[in-house]
Amino acid sequence: MQIDTDYIKTNGYAVLPNFLNAEEVTALQNLCDATPVAMGETWNNEYKPNLPFNEYMHWWSQTVKDHPVTISIKQKILPMATQCFGEGNFEQVGGDFKVTNAGSQYMYCHFDTPYRHDRWANDFSDDIKGMQFGIALDKFDNESGGTRVLPGSHKKIYHKEDMDAGRHNDEFLRDGITMELEPGGLFCYHSRTMHSTMPNNTDKPRRLMLILHLWNDPAFRQELTDIESNL
Repeated sequence: MQIDTDYIKTNGYAVLPNFLNAEEVTALQNLCDATPVAMGETWNNEYKPNLPFNEYMHWWSQTVKDHPVTISIKQKILPMATQCFGEGNFEQVGGDFKVTNAGSQYMYCHFDTPYRHDRWANDFSDDIKGMQFGIALDKFDNESGGTRVLPGSHKKIYHKEDMDAGRHNDEFLRDGITMELEPGGLFCYHSRTMHSTMPNNTDKPRRLMLILHLWNDPAFRQELTDIESNL
């Protein structure tokens, strides 16, 4: 499968409906439901690890990037990652599920690794240093809390402290777009594109499979490892 890398570089994201078939979606849904929590936000807006699913409003699973089901999905994403980074210029470093439970009002506008760190926070080089590939495991729309992105934000200067303080929330809600997908649809975004999970106003969880790929430059990866180890 192909994606438009020029579109991604201009707008910061791309969408590919019907990426997985029903059998593949079911396998990922079952894996999601069977994988323990690694961390998440509670209903009291506290950040805690390893609580039962029903005590979270929004949670991340333990990594499943080496699970056989995930590996098979990775092979389908590989050609698209190659389009974004170039042959041999990247590696998968993450693979987990993110779930927003029914009634959650969770929203947090942010960038992803490595752009969440000061060293790369306003890096506008042509080399994409991070790409997220997400697969909707439930219907994604404005009601269910489908992931929302702010197109073109990867090319503008934003400061993490301003995002954390909610100073860009109005802009994000006004100008952002929701990834509207049926289960099995894929979206991907430049890791510096501002994005967020949104409130889930349905009576069912909203599940997402998320796989992170990073630029595989040795100096970059060593510096990133050093930063992560000191957090």
